[in-house]
Amino acid sequence: QSTWGLFLFSFMLRAGCGVVSSLRAGLGLLPRHVRSASSRARLVGKHNNYRTLEVSLGELDSLAEGCARSEAVAAAIAEVARAIPEWRASGTRGVFLTVPSRWAATVPELLSLGFKLHHARGDVIVLDHWLDSTPSKLPAYAHHSLGCAGFVLDSERRVLVIRERVAPFAGMPSLWKLPGGAADAGEDIDAAAVREVREETGVETRFVSILAMRQMHKWTFGQSDLYVVCLLEPLTTQITHDRDEIAECAWMPLDDYAASELTPMNKRIAQAAAAGTLSSLRKHPYTWRGREHSVFIG
Repeated sequence: QSTWGLFLFSFMLRAGCGVVSSLRAGLGLLPRHVRSASSRARLVGKHNNYRTLEVSLGELDSLAEGCARSEAVAAAIAEVARAIPEWRASGTRGVFLTVPSRWAATVPELLSLGFKLHHARGDVIVLDHWLDSTPSKLPAYAHHSLGCAGFVLDSERRVLVIRERVAPFAGMPSLWKLPGGAADAGEDIDAAAVREVREETGVETRFVSILAMRQMHKWTFGQSDLYVVCLLEPLTTQITHDRDEIAECAWMPLDDYAASELTPMNKRIAQAAAAGTLSSLRKHPYTWRGREHSVFIG
């Protein structure tokens, strides 16, 4: 929220709130060529199964042709203001409005029309507006991040471990831990674990199963965090670690690792592995509605 506040504050300092002042005087005060473009440009969007409209200001790009930026912004705001009563009358319960960065100047006035900041991603800002008289049922933006680690165990019962160059918490020693990190957008859990191990240690692996999952709240940007530990089979053993992030990397006997100072999560996993009591979830791919998915079953 503070990030958004700084963004809006800095934006209004640069652009000035007068950019959209003609909205309050009505679309009729816009120049004739802008009114002509406005009569052709309409927000249409697409409804989903929950009577929620997904619409983009990119549908109004024609308003920016042949007119000043301030005029285009005012015309776009006027079109949104015109559309809101129509959406409400048609039974639309909520609206997700995507604002491409080229239309960012409209955001302050869109907030005054009842929209709220939902999220920003890449070069778009997404606003939402609940039009129904009942409490809003619009889903919040994603509130969990996902990390994946590899528990790489070789035939000699050695586990691949790393010591980070910078400890994650102030005053905390850099403990031996499992190689891992954040999953990329659209990346499968198993692929993320294999990639992170390769990037941090240079060791190639094959996914076997999921061993454990940890949930933590109030993590990066105040988000909740899921961390999934995967059992990986090593395909190579030579270590070439990432010296920017990793201070040390080694193959350590499992019993020694389980007996060393570890984070609570890694301690429990290592002790269970040493005792032979680990259970796991294996990946079962399937296709549903033309898309590939996976379920992990024990």
